[in-house]
Formats: sequence, C-alpha cells, structure tokens
Amino acid sequence: MHPSPPILMLLTRTLINAAALIVLLAAAPVCGYGASPVWKVSNGENYLYLGGTIHLLSITDYPLPDAFKEAYRNAERLILEIDIQAMNAPEVQRALMTTLIYPGDTTIADTLQPATFARLKEYLEKRNLYSSVLLKFKPGLLIVTLTTIELQKLGMGSDGVDVYFDELARNDGKPRGFLESIEEQLRFLAEMGVGNEDALILQQLEDLENLPAMLAQLKESWRRGDVDGLARIAIDPWREQFPEIYETLLARRNARWISDIETMMESPEIEMVLVGALHLAGEDGLLALLADQGYDIENLQSPHREP
Repeated sequence: MHPSPPILMLLTRTLINAAALIVLLAAAPVCGYGASPVWKVSNGENYLYLGGTIHLLSITDYPLPDAFKEAYRNAERLILEIDIQAMNAPEVQRALMTTLIYPGDTTIADTLQPATFARLKEYLEKRNLYSSVLLKFKPGLLIVTLTTIELQKLGMGSDGVDVYFDELARNDGKPRGFLESIEEQLRFLAEMGVGNEDALILQQLEDLENLPAMLAQLKESWRRGDVDGLARIAIDPWREQFPEIYETLLARRNARWISDIETMMESPEIEMVLVGALHLAGEDGLLALLADQGYDIENLQSPHREP
C-alpha cells in the first residue's frame, strides 16, 4: 500500500505541525557510522549544510543524529521553510480560518460524493470524532488534523527537528531566514486535492489504518539519509497517483528554493538549511537539482541505530 500525499506531508512543513514518523524501534544503539539526513553542499570554498527534517517526533527520537549538531555548530545562519514562531500570531489564525474553513453553511459533505462521505462519517464516529467543527474543515486541513490525532495516539508529541533548531538559534542569537511565507503554505494546504477530493479522502482513510508500519519505513529511511528509499516508498507512488499535488507541494517549491540556495552559495556565510525530508528525495528533489547544477554534495556521517 502506497502512502497518500497527506501522509507524505508529514515530512514537510504544515501549519499545525502535522508531521513525522513513529517512535524509533526500541533497539539499543549499535556503534558504527552511516549516512545521515544532512549534506554539505559546496562550490569551491563556499558551502552550506542541507538537512532533511521531520516536524513532529517522539521523545525517544532524541538525541538527533550528530550530523545535525555538527552542521548547526559550523553554520552562521539558520534557514527554515517558514517562521515557526509567527504561526501563533492572531492574523495567521484568522487567515487559517478564512482559507481552510468552508464559508457559511457549507461543509465537506457538500464536496464529497455520498459514498465517500459515508465512509468518512463511519471513520469519525468509530473514533468519537464526528462533529460539526471537523465537517467545516476543507480536505487539506481535515486530513492533516486526522493524521495528527493518530500520530498523537502513537506517542508522537515532541517538537521536531525544525522547532528544536529554531529555538536553539533564537536562544543563541544566531540569525534566521525563511524560504516561504506562512500565507504561501496556507494556500498550498487550501488547494490540496481541489477537484480530486473523493480520491484524496478515501486514500487517506485507508492509509490511516496502515500508519504505524508505513511511517516506520519512512522514519528508517530518513534517519539513514536514504533518499532513494524515500523516493521509492513515497515520492514515486505519490507522483503517479496525485501528480497535481506532487507538482504543487514538492516539485515547484523545490525549483523556487534552488534559486534561493544558489544565492546563498554565492556568499561566504555558512548557512544551515532545514527542509522537510521529502524535498531532498527523487529526481525533482533538492539534492538532484543541486547535483545537476554542478555543486559538490557530501553526506555527513553520523552514528546510527541498527534495527
């Protein structure tokens, strides 16, 4: 069973911190070095660090791979997808309400086919979640909310990689920058699945049943920096099943970010750029795009756990 875009969005930045993978297997750490989710991108003497993140973690996922700490220690500036601290601002909450909530008396029942809505209602009632509030959510917000609830049941309650380093940078007085505005990410979420709502909801409900095993595979690939594994498990099926969402949420954004990263590479300042892990994988991923531009790419090695 292939994960749907909402599941895959757990590896990208969303406005309600829906993200992540399940708890690491309870195996004792094994000494040894392997690939990590962090890369050094160089152009002559100039370089920066590019790390793949997960936005919601279990407490057992800490400490993070040492490669993150090395990159942060050497970096002079931290670059994130968005300004995390600004997400709680009143104006952002108002924008969320107007962008992701149906207006007037409209509900998701008016958008879905009767059979699809019946399946959704059955899922919600079984979990005591059926309410007029959730029915006002547009598909993007609804499926992210349901996934977040399931992740919390699996013990996923700790801040992820980006929040961790955002707080660290603010405490250390390290400058921060951002690749996108919150308004842009709200728009991505609002447009997700438009015209294809039934397929999106049905696939999401099916995927939620398989969430633990699905996320375990993604988590293992992330921690090892296995971008080929991420592409095989997630990106390729996603691109085939929901090509419009793939283009909107990954491919086009990656293409825009490359321009920003190339500008950073022209400066002697050392940046640590943190993006959702799926932005690094696949033929349209940042690593492939940077390699095509002739940059030298080196994975930072970290001690890792063996399953």
